[in-house]
Amino acid sequence: MASEGRNDHVKHYGPWGWISGFVLATTILVLMFAIADGFS
Repeated sequence: MASEGRNDHVKHYGPWGWISGFVLATTILVLMFAIADGFS
């Protein structure tokens, strides 16, 4: 019963869920540094 209440996203999306999350976070981080640096 305890395992049924847990909604595990890995079952639905597999590893692609957190892979895309890391890619998105890295993209935002690089963009923030690029904007702060003035795209030099």
